[in-house]
Amino acid sequence: MGMLSGRKALAEIDAVLTQARGSLTGVAEQFAAARVELARLKHAEIGVFAGLAKLRLLAIEQGELLNALNEADRQAEEILGQRKEAAAKLDQELEAAAAALAGDEQRRVAEQAVVAAASEALDAAEAEAQARLAEDESYQAQLKRTEETDFVADQAEDKAAAARHDSVEKGQPYEADPLFAYLWGRGYGTSQYRASPLTRWLDAKVAKLCAYEPARRNYALLIEIPERLKEHAANMRGHFDREVETLRALEQAVAEAAEVPQHQARLDAAEKDLNDIDASIAEQEDRVRGLVEQRRHFGAGQDPYYRRCIEVLTQAMQRESIAFLAERAARTQAREDDELVRRLADLRREAERVERNLSEFQRLHQQESERLLKLEDVRRRFKAERFDDPLSEFANGALIAMVLKQFLTGVVGSGDVWDVIRRQQRNRRVRADPDFGTLRFPRAPKAGPWRMPKRRGFRTGGGFRTGGGFKSGRGFRTGGGF
Repeated sequence: MGMLSGRKALAEIDAVLTQARGSLTGVAEQFAAARVELARLKHAEIGVFAGLAKLRLLAIEQGELLNALNEADRQAEEILGQRKEAAAKLDQELEAAAAALAGDEQRRVAEQAVVAAASEALDAAEAEAQARLAEDESYQAQLKRTEETDFVADQAEDKAAAARHDSVEKGQPYEADPLFAYLWGRGYGTSQYRASPLTRWLDAKVAKLCAYEPARRNYALLIEIPERLKEHAANMRGHFDREVETLRALEQAVAEAAEVPQHQARLDAAEKDLNDIDASIAEQEDRVRGLVEQRRHFGAGQDPYYRRCIEVLTQAMQRESIAFLAERAARTQAREDDELVRRLADLRREAERVERNLSEFQRLHQQESERLLKLEDVRRRFKAERFDDPLSEFANGALIAMVLKQFLTGVVGSGDVWDVIRRQQRNRRVRADPDFGTLRFPRAPKAGPWRMPKRRGFRTGGGFRTGGGFKSGRGFRTGGGF
Protein backbone atom coordinates (compact mmCIF):
# COMPACT_ATOMS: atom_id res chain seq x y z
CA MET A 1 0.00 0.00 0.00
CA GLY A 2 1.63 3.23 -1.15
CA MET A 3 0.02 6.66 -1.13
CA LEU A 4 -3.26 6.79 0.76
CA SER A 5 -5.95 9.43 0.29
CA GLY A 6 -7.42 11.25 3.27
CA ARG A 7 -10.79 9.55 2.79
CA LYS A 8 -9.25 6.07 2.67
CA ALA A 9 -7.12 6.82 5.73
CA LEU A 10 -10.29 7.76 7.61
CA ALA A 11 -11.90 4.53 6.37
CA GLU A 12 -8.94 2.60 7.83
CA ILE A 13 -9.50 4.28 11.19
CA ASP A 14 -13.26 3.57 11.00
CA ALA A 15 -12.60 -0.12 10.24
CA VAL A 16 -10.35 -0.45 13.28
CA LEU A 17 -12.89 1.49 15.33
CA THR A 18 -15.57 -1.02 14.31
CA GLN A 19 -13.33 -3.87 15.47
CA ALA A 20 -12.71 -2.11 18.79
CA ARG A 21 -16.44 -1.60 19.31
CA GLY A 22 -17.05 -5.27 18.48
CA SER A 23 -14.45 -6.35 21.02
CA LEU A 24 -16.00 -4.14 23.67
CA THR A 25 -19.48 -5.50 22.91
CA GLY A 26 -18.20 -9.07 23.15
CA VAL A 27 -16.58 -8.45 26.53
CA ALA A 28 -19.69 -6.64 27.76
CA GLU A 29 -21.89 -9.58 26.75
CA GLN A 30 -19.59 -12.05 28.54
CA PHE A 31 -19.52 -9.76 31.55
CA ALA A 32 -23.32 -9.55 31.66
CA ALA A 33 -23.72 -13.31 31.15
CA ALA A 34 -21.38 -14.02 34.05
CA ARG A 35 -23.36 -11.69 36.30
CA VAL A 36 -26.60 -13.41 35.34
CA GLU A 37 -24.98 -16.77 36.04
CA LEU A 38 -23.82 -15.63 39.47
CA ALA A 39 -27.32 -14.44 40.33
CA ARG A 40 -28.69 -17.80 39.14
CA LEU A 41 -26.26 -19.65 41.41
CA LYS A 42 -27.20 -17.49 44.40
CA HIS A 43 -30.81 -18.13 43.57
CA ALA A 44 -30.18 -21.87 43.39
CA GLU A 45 -28.62 -21.83 46.87
CA ILE A 46 -31.92 -20.57 48.21
CA GLY A 47 -33.63 -23.61 46.70
CA VAL A 48 -31.10 -25.96 48.30
CA PHE A 49 -31.54 -24.39 51.71
CA ALA A 50 -35.30 -24.59 51.32
CA GLY A 51 -34.99 -28.30 50.61
CA LEU A 52 -32.88 -28.85 53.69
CA ALA A 53 -35.41 -26.96 55.78
CA LYS A 54 -38.22 -29.18 54.56
CA LEU A 55 -36.29 -32.29 55.51
CA ARG A 56 -34.75 -31.43 58.85
CA LEU A 57 -36.47 -28.68 60.78
CA LEU A 58 -39.16 -28.98 63.35
CA ALA A 59 -42.57 -27.91 62.21
CA ILE A 60 -42.63 -24.51 63.82
CA GLU A 61 -39.01 -23.73 62.90
CA GLN A 62 -39.57 -25.14 59.43
CA GLY A 63 -42.55 -22.90 58.89
CA GLU A 64 -40.73 -19.72 59.92
CA LEU A 65 -37.64 -20.38 57.82
CA LEU A 66 -39.49 -21.68 54.79
CA ASN A 67 -41.64 -18.58 54.74
CA ALA A 68 -38.51 -16.40 54.77
CA LEU A 69 -36.83 -18.48 52.06
CA ASN A 70 -39.92 -18.61 49.87
CA GLU A 71 -40.42 -14.86 50.21
CA ALA A 72 -36.77 -14.20 49.28
CA ASP A 73 -37.11 -16.54 46.32
CA ARG A 74 -40.25 -14.77 45.15
CA GLN A 75 -38.73 -11.31 45.52
CA ALA A 76 -35.53 -12.35 43.76
CA GLU A 77 -37.45 -13.83 40.86
CA GLU A 78 -39.56 -10.69 40.56
CA ILE A 79 -36.51 -8.39 40.69
CA LEU A 80 -34.63 -10.46 38.11
CA GLY A 81 -37.65 -10.26 35.84
CA GLN A 82 -37.66 -6.47 36.13
CA ARG A 83 -33.93 -6.43 35.54
CA LYS A 84 -34.30 -8.51 32.41
CA GLU A 85 -36.90 -6.10 31.04
CA ALA A 86 -34.71 -3.06 31.86
CA ALA A 87 -31.67 -4.68 30.24
CA ALA A 88 -33.68 -5.55 27.13
CA LYS A 89 -34.91 -1.95 26.88
CA LEU A 90 -31.36 -0.66 27.30
CA ASP A 91 -30.16 -3.02 24.56
CA GLN A 92 -32.89 -1.73 22.26
CA GLU A 93 -31.88 1.87 22.93
CA LEU A 94 -28.22 1.01 22.34
CA GLU A 95 -29.06 -0.81 19.13
CA ALA A 96 -31.09 2.17 17.90
CA ALA A 97 -28.32 4.63 18.83
CA ALA A 98 -25.69 2.45 17.14
CA ALA A 99 -27.88 2.24 14.03
CA ALA A 100 -28.29 6.03 14.02
CA LEU A 101 -24.51 6.42 14.37
CA ALA A 102 -23.93 3.97 11.51
CA GLY A 103 -26.44 5.92 9.42
CA ASP A 104 -24.58 9.17 10.11
CA GLU A 105 -21.30 7.50 9.19
CA GLN A 106 -22.80 6.36 5.89
CA ARG A 107 -24.14 9.86 5.26
CA ARG A 108 -20.66 11.21 5.95
CA VAL A 109 -19.09 8.87 3.40
CA ALA A 110 -21.61 10.03 0.80
CA GLU A 111 -21.17 13.72 1.72
CA GLN A 112 -17.40 13.39 1.67
CA ALA A 113 -17.71 12.18 -1.91
CA VAL A 114 -19.74 15.32 -2.68
CA VAL A 115 -17.03 17.47 -1.07
CA ALA A 116 -14.34 15.69 -3.08
CA ALA A 117 -16.22 16.20 -6.33
CA ALA A 118 -16.84 19.88 -5.52
CA SER A 119 -13.17 20.35 -4.64
CA GLU A 120 -12.03 18.76 -7.89
CA ALA A 121 -14.46 20.90 -9.88
CA LEU A 122 -13.24 24.06 -8.13
CA ASP A 123 -9.63 23.10 -8.75
CA ALA A 124 -10.36 22.58 -12.46
CA ALA A 125 -12.20 25.91 -12.71
CA GLU A 126 -9.37 27.79 -10.95
CA ALA A 127 -6.77 26.14 -13.16
CA GLU A 128 -8.76 27.12 -16.26
CA ALA A 129 -9.10 30.74 -15.10
CA GLN A 130 -5.40 30.96 -14.21
CA ALA A 131 -4.43 29.54 -17.61
CA ARG A 132 -6.46 32.29 -19.32
CA LEU A 133 -4.84 34.97 -17.18
CA ALA A 134 -1.38 33.59 -17.90
CA GLU A 135 -2.01 34.31 -21.59
CA ASP A 136 -3.57 37.74 -20.99
CA GLU A 137 -0.99 40.46 -21.72
CA SER A 138 -2.90 43.21 -19.94
CA TYR A 139 -3.14 41.06 -16.83
CA GLN A 140 0.56 40.20 -16.93
CA ALA A 141 1.41 43.90 -17.28
CA GLN A 142 -0.79 44.73 -14.29
CA LEU A 143 0.81 41.90 -12.32
CA LYS A 144 4.25 43.33 -13.03
CA ARG A 145 3.16 46.83 -11.92
CA THR A 146 1.69 45.37 -8.73
CA GLU A 147 4.92 43.52 -7.95
CA GLU A 148 6.95 46.68 -8.51
CA THR A 149 4.73 48.81 -6.26
CA ASP A 150 4.79 46.08 -3.60
CA PHE A 151 8.59 46.10 -3.70
CA VAL A 152 8.70 49.90 -3.44
CA ALA A 153 6.24 49.86 -0.54
CA ASP A 154 8.28 47.19 1.23
CA GLN A 155 11.44 49.25 0.86
CA ALA A 156 9.70 52.38 2.12
CA GLU A 157 8.34 50.57 5.17
CA ASP A 158 11.77 49.11 5.94
CA LYS A 159 13.36 52.56 5.71
CA ALA A 160 10.68 54.05 7.97
CA ALA A 161 11.28 51.29 10.52
CA ALA A 162 15.05 51.86 10.40
CA ALA A 163 14.54 55.61 10.82
CA ARG A 164 12.33 55.05 13.86
CA HIS A 165 15.05 52.88 15.37
CA ASP A 166 17.69 55.54 14.67
CA SER A 167 15.49 58.26 16.08
CA VAL A 168 15.10 56.39 19.36
CA GLU A 169 18.78 55.47 19.59
CA LYS A 170 20.26 58.80 18.53
CA GLY A 171 17.70 60.89 20.37
CA GLN A 172 18.64 59.51 23.78
CA PRO A 173 21.64 61.84 24.35
CA TYR A 174 19.50 64.89 23.60
CA GLU A 175 16.69 63.75 25.85
CA ALA A 176 19.13 62.86 28.63
CA ASP A 177 20.66 66.38 28.70
CA PRO A 178 18.66 68.40 31.26
CA LEU A 179 19.46 71.82 29.72
CA PHE A 180 18.50 70.76 26.21
CA ALA A 181 15.42 68.96 27.49
CA TYR A 182 14.38 72.05 29.45
CA LEU A 183 14.67 74.40 26.44
CA TRP A 184 13.08 71.90 24.06
CA GLY A 185 10.17 71.42 26.40
CA ARG A 186 9.57 75.21 26.50
CA GLY A 187 9.70 75.38 22.69
CA TYR A 188 12.72 77.69 22.78
CA GLY A 189 13.78 78.87 19.34
CA THR A 190 10.34 78.25 17.81
CA SER A 191 7.20 80.32 17.34
CA GLN A 192 5.59 78.43 20.23
CA TYR A 193 8.06 79.90 22.78
CA ARG A 194 6.40 82.20 25.34
CA ALA A 195 8.25 83.77 28.34
CA SER A 196 8.76 86.96 30.33
CA PRO A 197 11.77 89.22 29.47
CA LEU A 198 13.75 87.99 32.48
CA THR A 199 13.02 84.33 31.62
CA ARG A 200 13.95 84.99 27.98
CA TRP A 201 17.30 86.49 29.10
CA LEU A 202 18.02 83.50 31.35
CA ASP A 203 16.96 80.97 28.68
CA ALA A 204 19.26 82.67 26.17
CA LYS A 205 22.16 82.21 28.58
CA VAL A 206 21.29 78.51 28.92
CA ALA A 207 20.98 78.11 25.13
CA LYS A 208 24.39 79.66 24.57
CA LEU A 209 25.92 77.54 27.28
CA CYS A 210 24.76 74.23 25.74
CA ALA A 211 24.94 75.21 22.03
CA TYR A 212 21.25 74.66 21.87
CA GLU A 213 20.38 76.01 18.40
CA PRO A 214 22.41 73.58 16.25
CA ALA A 215 21.36 70.76 18.55
CA ARG A 216 17.71 71.80 18.20
CA ARG A 217 17.94 71.70 14.40
CA ASN A 218 19.61 68.29 14.48
CA TYR A 219 17.09 66.84 16.95
CA ALA A 220 14.12 68.30 15.06
CA LEU A 221 15.41 66.70 11.87
CA LEU A 222 16.04 63.45 13.72
CA ILE A 223 12.41 63.15 14.86
CA GLU A 224 11.00 64.58 11.63
CA ILE A 225 12.64 62.03 9.28
CA PRO A 226 10.74 58.97 10.61
CA GLU A 227 7.43 60.80 10.31
CA ARG A 228 8.15 61.80 6.72
CA LEU A 229 9.28 58.27 5.85
CA LYS A 230 6.23 56.82 7.60
CA GLU A 231 3.97 59.06 5.54
CA HIS A 232 5.85 58.13 2.38
CA ALA A 233 5.56 54.42 3.21
CA ALA A 234 1.82 54.79 3.78
CA ASN A 235 1.47 56.50 0.41
CA MET A 236 3.45 53.73 -1.30
CA ARG A 237 1.39 51.06 0.42
CA GLY A 238 -1.78 52.84 -0.66
CA HIS A 239 -0.45 52.86 -4.23
CA PHE A 240 0.15 49.12 -3.96
CA ASP A 241 -3.35 48.56 -2.56
CA ARG A 242 -4.84 50.32 -5.58
CA GLU A 243 -2.73 48.28 -7.97
CA VAL A 244 -3.61 45.00 -6.28
CA GLU A 245 -7.29 45.95 -6.36
CA THR A 246 -6.99 46.43 -10.12
CA LEU A 247 -5.24 43.06 -10.36
CA ARG A 248 -7.92 41.44 -8.22
CA ALA A 249 -10.68 42.88 -10.42
CA LEU A 250 -9.07 41.33 -13.51
CA GLU A 251 -8.79 37.98 -11.73
CA GLN A 252 -12.36 38.20 -10.47
CA ALA A 253 -13.75 38.82 -13.94
CA VAL A 254 -11.97 35.80 -15.43
CA ALA A 255 -12.78 33.65 -12.38
CA GLU A 256 -16.46 34.48 -12.72
CA ALA A 257 -16.35 33.59 -16.40
CA ALA A 258 -14.92 30.18 -15.39
CA GLU A 259 -17.64 29.87 -12.69
CA VAL A 260 -15.08 29.74 -9.87
CA PRO A 261 -17.40 31.51 -7.34
CA GLN A 262 -20.21 29.05 -8.09
CA HIS A 263 -17.91 26.09 -7.57
CA GLN A 264 -16.59 27.67 -4.35
CA ALA A 265 -20.17 28.14 -3.11
CA ARG A 266 -20.94 24.47 -3.85
CA LEU A 267 -17.82 23.39 -1.99
CA ASP A 268 -18.65 25.65 0.98
CA ALA A 269 -22.20 24.24 1.13
CA ALA A 270 -20.93 20.65 0.95
CA GLU A 271 -18.36 21.29 3.67
CA LYS A 272 -21.05 22.87 5.86
CA ASP A 273 -23.21 19.77 5.42
CA LEU A 274 -20.18 17.65 6.27
CA ASN A 275 -19.59 19.69 9.42
CA ASP A 276 -23.25 19.24 10.41
CA ILE A 277 -22.93 15.49 9.94
CA ASP A 278 -19.74 15.47 12.04
CA ALA A 279 -21.61 17.31 14.81
CA SER A 280 -24.38 14.71 14.64
CA ILE A 281 -21.81 11.90 14.74
CA ALA A 282 -20.19 13.41 17.82
CA GLU A 283 -23.62 13.65 19.49
CA GLN A 284 -24.48 10.05 18.61
CA GLU A 285 -21.08 8.84 19.81
CA ASP A 286 -21.70 10.50 23.18
CA ARG A 287 -25.13 8.84 23.37
CA VAL A 288 -23.72 5.42 22.45
CA ARG A 289 -20.93 5.89 24.98
CA GLY A 290 -23.45 6.72 27.71
CA LEU A 291 -25.59 3.68 26.89
CA VAL A 292 -22.53 1.43 26.78
CA GLU A 293 -21.61 2.72 30.22
CA GLN A 294 -25.11 1.89 31.48
CA ARG A 295 -24.81 -1.57 29.99
CA ARG A 296 -21.44 -1.93 31.70
CA HIS A 297 -23.19 -1.22 34.99
CA PHE A 298 -25.59 -4.08 34.26
CA GLY A 299 -22.68 -6.36 33.37
CA ALA A 300 -20.78 -5.36 36.49
CA GLY A 301 -23.81 -5.88 38.72
CA GLN A 302 -23.85 -2.20 39.60
CA ASP A 303 -27.44 -1.63 38.50
CA PRO A 304 -30.10 -1.13 41.21
CA TYR A 305 -31.99 -4.34 40.24
CA TYR A 306 -29.01 -6.61 40.71
CA ARG A 307 -27.94 -4.99 43.96
CA ARG A 308 -31.46 -5.35 45.38
CA CYS A 309 -31.65 -9.00 44.30
CA ILE A 310 -28.34 -9.90 45.96
CA GLU A 311 -29.38 -8.00 49.07
CA VAL A 312 -32.62 -9.98 49.36
CA LEU A 313 -30.89 -13.33 48.84
CA THR A 314 -28.01 -12.50 51.19
CA GLN A 315 -30.35 -11.46 53.98
CA ALA A 316 -32.22 -14.73 53.69
CA MET A 317 -29.05 -16.84 53.70
CA GLN A 318 -27.46 -15.00 56.61
CA ARG A 319 -29.95 -16.41 59.08
CA GLU A 320 -28.39 -18.61 61.72
CA SER A 321 -30.81 -21.40 60.85
CA ILE A 322 -29.11 -21.91 57.48
CA ALA A 323 -25.79 -22.84 59.10
CA PHE A 324 -27.77 -25.07 61.43
CA LEU A 325 -29.36 -26.82 58.45
CA ALA A 326 -26.01 -27.62 56.88
CA GLU A 327 -24.61 -28.93 60.16
CA ARG A 328 -27.65 -31.12 60.80
CA ALA A 329 -27.56 -32.55 57.31
CA ALA A 330 -23.91 -33.56 57.67
CA ARG A 331 -24.66 -35.59 60.85
CA THR A 332 -27.60 -37.57 59.51
CA GLN A 333 -27.54 -40.93 57.73
CA ALA A 334 -30.12 -39.91 55.10
CA ARG A 335 -28.98 -39.64 51.53
CA GLU A 336 -31.27 -36.92 50.37
CA ASP A 337 -30.00 -34.18 52.65
CA ASP A 338 -26.36 -35.19 52.03
CA GLU A 339 -27.00 -34.80 48.33
CA LEU A 340 -28.38 -31.33 48.96
CA VAL A 341 -25.28 -30.38 50.96
CA ARG A 342 -23.03 -31.60 48.14
CA ARG A 343 -25.16 -29.62 45.73
CA LEU A 344 -24.71 -26.55 47.92
CA ALA A 345 -20.91 -27.00 47.94
CA ASP A 346 -20.90 -27.38 44.13
CA LEU A 347 -22.95 -24.23 43.74
CA ARG A 348 -20.56 -22.27 45.90
CA ARG A 349 -17.48 -23.53 44.05
CA GLU A 350 -19.13 -22.60 40.78
CA ALA A 351 -20.00 -19.17 42.19
CA GLU A 352 -16.37 -18.62 43.15
CA ARG A 353 -15.28 -19.52 39.62
CA VAL A 354 -17.80 -17.10 38.11
CA GLU A 355 -16.65 -14.35 40.46
CA ARG A 356 -13.04 -14.85 39.33
CA ASN A 357 -14.20 -14.61 35.73
CA LEU A 358 -16.07 -11.44 36.58
CA SER A 359 -12.87 -9.81 37.80
CA GLU A 360 -11.15 -10.67 34.53
CA PHE A 361 -14.11 -9.51 32.45
CA GLN A 362 -14.15 -6.24 34.37
CA ARG A 363 -10.44 -5.71 33.63
CA LEU A 364 -10.93 -6.50 29.94
CA HIS A 365 -13.99 -4.26 29.71
CA GLN A 366 -12.08 -1.34 31.22
CA GLN A 367 -9.16 -1.96 28.86
CA GLU A 368 -11.38 -2.14 25.76
CA SER A 369 -13.36 0.93 26.85
CA GLU A 370 -10.20 3.01 27.24
CA ARG A 371 -8.85 1.78 23.90
CA LEU A 372 -12.12 2.68 22.17
CA LEU A 373 -12.17 6.18 23.71
CA LYS A 374 -8.59 6.84 22.61
CA LEU A 375 -9.27 5.65 19.07
CA GLU A 376 -12.39 7.83 18.87
CA ASP A 377 -10.25 10.76 20.00
CA VAL A 378 -7.76 10.04 17.19
CA ARG A 379 -10.60 10.05 14.68
CA ARG A 380 -12.01 13.32 16.07
CA ARG A 381 -8.59 14.96 15.74
CA PHE A 382 -8.22 13.53 12.24
CA LYS A 383 -11.49 15.14 11.17
CA ALA A 384 -10.84 18.36 13.09
CA GLU A 385 -7.54 18.78 11.20
CA ARG A 386 -9.46 18.09 7.97
CA PHE A 387 -7.02 15.29 7.12
CA ASP A 388 -9.86 13.69 5.13
CA ASP A 389 -9.99 16.73 2.85
CA PRO A 390 -9.86 15.88 -0.87
CA LEU A 391 -6.48 17.62 -1.05
CA SER A 392 -5.07 15.57 1.86
CA GLU A 393 -3.08 12.37 1.40
CA PHE A 394 -0.68 10.11 3.30
CA ALA A 395 2.69 9.01 2.03
CA ASN A 396 2.82 5.50 3.55
CA GLY A 397 -0.59 3.85 3.78
CA ALA A 398 0.90 0.50 4.85
CA LEU A 399 2.53 2.12 7.88
CA ILE A 400 -0.78 3.66 8.98
CA ALA A 401 -2.60 0.32 8.58
CA MET A 402 0.14 -1.45 10.57
CA VAL A 403 0.17 1.04 13.46
CA LEU A 404 -3.64 0.87 13.72
CA LYS A 405 -3.48 -2.93 14.02
CA GLN A 406 -0.73 -2.61 16.61
CA PHE A 407 -2.92 -0.21 18.56
CA LEU A 408 -5.70 -2.83 18.71
CA THR A 409 -3.29 -5.37 20.16
CA GLY A 410 -1.87 -2.90 22.68
CA VAL A 411 1.60 -2.72 21.14
CA VAL A 412 1.43 1.07 20.61
CA GLY A 413 -0.63 3.87 22.17
CA SER A 414 -2.97 6.41 20.63
CA GLY A 415 -0.23 9.06 20.79
CA ASP A 416 1.98 6.87 18.60
CA VAL A 417 -0.89 6.41 16.13
CA TRP A 418 -1.48 10.16 15.91
CA ASP A 419 2.24 10.90 15.48
CA VAL A 420 2.43 8.49 12.52
CA ILE A 421 -0.71 9.97 10.95
CA ARG A 422 0.53 13.54 11.39
CA ARG A 423 4.00 12.80 9.99
CA GLN A 424 2.64 10.98 6.96
CA GLN A 425 0.07 13.64 6.04
CA ARG A 426 0.66 16.10 3.22
CA ASN A 427 -1.40 18.06 0.71
CA ARG A 428 -1.30 16.77 -2.83
CA ARG A 429 -0.47 19.02 -5.74
CA VAL A 430 -3.42 20.52 -7.56
CA ARG A 431 -3.82 21.93 -11.01
CA ALA A 432 -4.45 25.46 -9.78
CA ASP A 433 -1.39 27.45 -8.67
CA PRO A 434 -1.49 28.08 -4.90
CA ASP A 435 0.67 31.22 -5.36
CA PHE A 436 -1.10 32.65 -8.38
CA GLY A 437 -1.60 36.40 -8.93
CA THR A 438 -2.87 38.21 -5.86
CA LEU A 439 -1.99 35.21 -3.68
CA ARG A 440 1.71 36.04 -3.99
CA PHE A 441 1.25 39.34 -2.13
CA PRO A 442 1.12 38.54 1.59
CA ARG A 443 0.51 42.17 2.57
CA ALA A 444 -2.51 42.58 0.33
CA PRO A 445 -5.68 43.45 2.31
CA LYS A 446 -7.40 40.30 1.02
CA ALA A 447 -6.76 37.50 -1.43
CA GLY A 448 -8.19 37.19 -4.91
CA PRO A 449 -10.95 34.84 -6.06
CA TRP A 450 -8.88 31.72 -5.32
CA ARG A 451 -9.41 29.38 -2.39
CA MET A 452 -5.73 28.65 -1.79
CA PRO A 453 -4.29 30.11 1.45
CA LYS A 454 -1.28 32.40 1.46
CA ARG A 455 1.89 30.40 1.94
CA ARG A 456 4.65 32.98 1.88
CA GLY A 457 5.73 35.19 4.75
CA PHE A 458 6.39 38.89 4.70
CA ARG A 459 9.33 40.06 2.64
CA THR A 460 11.80 42.45 4.22
CA GLY A 461 14.01 44.76 2.22
CA GLY A 462 17.45 46.12 2.98
CA GLY A 463 18.03 48.19 6.07
CA PHE A 464 18.15 51.96 5.98
CA ARG A 465 19.89 54.32 8.29
CA THR A 466 19.80 58.09 8.53
CA GLY A 467 22.86 60.28 8.25
CA GLY A 468 25.54 60.84 10.87
CA GLY A 469 24.57 60.50 14.46
CA PHE A 470 24.30 63.22 17.08
CA LYS A 471 26.69 62.43 19.90
CA SER A 472 27.54 64.11 23.17
CA GLY A 473 30.18 66.78 22.69
CA ARG A 474 29.44 67.25 18.98
CA GLY A 475 27.33 70.41 18.83
CA PHE A 476 26.23 70.46 22.46
CA ARG A 477 27.30 69.22 25.87
CA THR A 478 25.26 66.66 27.75
CA GLY A 479 24.73 67.19 31.41
CA GLY A 480 26.05 70.76 31.29
CA GLY A 481 25.25 73.18 34.08
CA PHE A 482 25.71 76.90 34.74
